[in-house]
Amino acid sequence: MSNLVAAIFQLVDDILESVANVISGGTVPPNEGTCAVFSQLTPGTTVTVTTTSGSMIGPATFVSFDAATGIVTLREQSSVSPPVVETIQLSCTNIESVTQG
Repeated sequence: MSNLVAAIFQLVDDILESVANVISGGTVPPNEGTCAVFSQLTPGTTVTVTTTSGSMIGPATFVSFDAATGIVTLREQSSVSPPVVETIQLSCTNIESVTQG
Protein backbone atom coordinates (compact mmCIF):
# COMPACT_ATOMS: atom_id res chain seq x y z
CA MET A 1 0.00 0.00 0.00
CA SER A 2 1.36 3.42 -0.91
CA ASN A 3 2.06 6.05 1.73
CA LEU A 4 -0.76 8.21 0.37
CA VAL A 5 -3.33 5.41 0.64
CA ALA A 6 -2.13 4.57 4.14
CA ALA A 7 -2.43 8.23 5.16
CA ILE A 8 -5.96 8.42 3.76
CA PHE A 9 -7.00 5.27 5.65
CA GLN A 10 -5.52 6.70 8.86
CA LEU A 11 -7.39 9.98 8.37
CA VAL A 12 -10.68 8.14 7.80
CA ASP A 13 -10.06 6.02 10.92
CA ASP A 14 -9.40 9.18 12.97
CA ILE A 15 -12.58 10.84 11.72
CA LEU A 16 -14.69 7.75 12.40
CA GLU A 17 -13.23 7.48 15.89
CA SER A 18 -14.11 11.15 16.60
CA VAL A 19 -17.66 10.67 15.31
CA ALA A 20 -18.12 7.50 17.37
CA ASN A 21 -16.83 9.35 20.44
CA VAL A 22 -19.37 12.17 20.01
CA ILE A 23 -22.25 9.77 19.30
CA SER A 24 -21.44 7.74 22.40
CA GLY A 25 -21.61 10.83 24.57
CA GLY A 26 -18.00 11.92 24.32
CA THR A 27 -16.91 15.47 23.68
CA VAL A 28 -16.05 17.43 20.59
CA PRO A 29 -12.34 18.21 20.95
CA PRO A 30 -12.44 21.76 22.35
CA ASN A 31 -8.95 22.48 21.03
CA GLU A 32 -9.74 22.01 17.35
CA GLY A 33 -10.78 24.67 14.84
CA THR A 34 -13.57 27.05 15.74
CA CYS A 35 -14.53 24.80 18.67
CA ALA A 36 -11.37 26.06 20.36
CA VAL A 37 -12.45 29.67 19.81
CA PHE A 38 -15.85 29.10 21.41
CA SER A 39 -14.45 27.07 24.30
CA GLN A 40 -12.46 30.15 25.36
CA LEU A 41 -14.95 32.89 24.44
CA THR A 42 -16.62 34.92 27.20
CA PRO A 43 -20.44 34.89 27.18
CA GLY A 44 -21.77 38.29 26.10
CA THR A 45 -19.09 38.78 23.43
CA THR A 46 -20.37 40.12 20.11
CA VAL A 47 -19.43 37.83 17.20
CA THR A 48 -20.09 37.40 13.51
CA VAL A 49 -20.04 33.79 12.31
CA THR A 50 -19.65 32.35 8.83
CA THR A 51 -20.94 28.79 8.52
CA THR A 52 -19.39 26.10 6.34
CA SER A 53 -22.32 26.57 3.93
CA GLY A 54 -21.43 30.26 3.56
CA SER A 55 -24.25 31.77 5.63
CA MET A 56 -23.41 34.73 7.86
CA ILE A 57 -24.84 35.11 11.35
CA GLY A 58 -24.44 38.32 13.26
CA PRO A 59 -23.56 40.51 14.71
CA ALA A 60 -24.82 38.22 17.45
CA THR A 61 -24.21 37.77 21.16
CA PHE A 62 -22.35 34.62 22.22
CA VAL A 63 -24.39 32.88 24.93
CA SER A 64 -22.66 29.55 25.57
CA PHE A 65 -20.63 26.62 24.27
CA ASP A 66 -21.39 23.04 25.33
CA ALA A 67 -18.14 21.08 25.02
CA ALA A 68 -19.99 17.78 25.43
CA THR A 69 -22.09 18.33 22.30
CA GLY A 70 -20.13 21.02 20.44
CA ILE A 71 -23.24 23.21 20.36
CA VAL A 72 -22.76 26.99 20.20
CA THR A 73 -25.66 29.19 21.31
CA LEU A 74 -25.95 32.72 19.93
CA ARG A 75 -28.61 35.44 20.17
CA GLU A 76 -29.21 37.68 17.19
CA GLN A 77 -31.58 40.65 16.96
CA SER A 78 -33.46 40.81 13.67
CA SER A 79 -33.56 44.00 11.66
CA VAL A 80 -37.33 43.84 11.14
CA SER A 81 -39.71 46.06 13.03
CA PRO A 82 -40.51 45.34 15.78
CA PRO A 83 -37.13 43.74 16.49
CA VAL A 84 -37.17 40.08 17.43
CA VAL A 85 -34.37 38.32 19.29
CA GLU A 86 -33.64 34.89 17.83
CA THR A 87 -31.73 32.15 19.63
CA ILE A 88 -29.50 30.21 17.26
CA GLN A 89 -27.85 26.89 18.09
CA LEU A 90 -25.35 25.26 15.77
CA SER A 91 -22.48 22.82 15.90
CA CYS A 92 -19.02 24.34 16.20
CA THR A 93 -17.89 21.92 13.48
CA ASN A 94 -20.26 23.69 11.03
CA ILE A 95 -18.62 27.07 11.58
CA GLU A 96 -15.98 28.23 9.12
CA SER A 97 -14.89 31.46 10.86
CA VAL A 98 -15.60 33.68 13.86
CA THR A 99 -15.00 37.42 14.05
CA GLN A 100 -15.18 39.16 17.42
CA GLY A 101 -16.40 42.69 17.88
